Amino acid sequence: MNRIFKAISAIASIALLSACGNPDEKNIVLHYDFNEVEGNIVKDLGPNHVDAVLMNEASVGNSIMSLGNGSGYLDMTSKAGDVMKTLDDFTVSAIYRVKPDTKVVGYGYFLWCFSQKEANAAEEGPYHAFRINEQRCETSTGGYKHETGVQTGTISEMGPWLSVIFRQKDGHGELILDGKVVDTEDGFPTPSSIFQVAPEFNWMGRPPFNGDHYLNGVEVYDYRIYGTAISDDEVSRLMKLSAEVK
Repeated sequence: MNRIFKAISAIASIALLSACGNPDEKNIVLHYDFNEVEGNIVKDLGPNHVDAVLMNEASVGNSIMSLGNGSGYLDMTSKAGDVMKTLDDFTVSAIYRVKPDTKVVGYGYFLWCFSQKEANAAEEGPYHAFRINEQRCETSTGGYKHETGVQTGTISEMGPWLSVIFRQKDGHGELILDGKVVDTEDGFPTPSSIFQVAPEFNWMGRPPFNGDHYLNGVEVYDYRIYGTAISDDEVSRLMKLSAEVK
């Protein structure tokens, strides 16, 4: 039923956007709604055709991705890095759920990451990422000692479906949770400036650090990247999308 509803909703949204000429929707550069899956391949609905690969315990059922309870993750492949490297102003949006009683202790728990190195260090490896153990979105010019970030400092709430949006314009970054701006910071570097080459290690659920935890017990309903800082109207539209699954 969720798959049918999601497909109908997507068709209705496209029709409405065509009528209204939504400029933000036209700037989507990557989009997984987990409605188009062939085997272990998750189709990208965006213009760049960045199809992703379900790895290990990760699976899709009823148009929702589950990362499982082990080392499951979604490999967005190096093609996602080709897209990320071109971005200056941009937005990342995810609708996700942490299952009740999920253990979140220690380092890691990345919902997404784009990394030039498979395993970063204190002063090595540029990356952009979001992790749920502090609800922190961070961009590093090289290692965790050189991060610029926005965060709540608290673990994502367990149980309900949540919306996280990171929006960046002219170096100003905003963390938006369930439609509300909860933290801001100036001086964010752009992906186009931190990546000397396109990042190769682009994952949902896998950490870009040795010894960090994979993201267990999490489901994802929608994930998208815009090549622009989206409008407040688009934030509101994403909240309506989030309400579909709640």
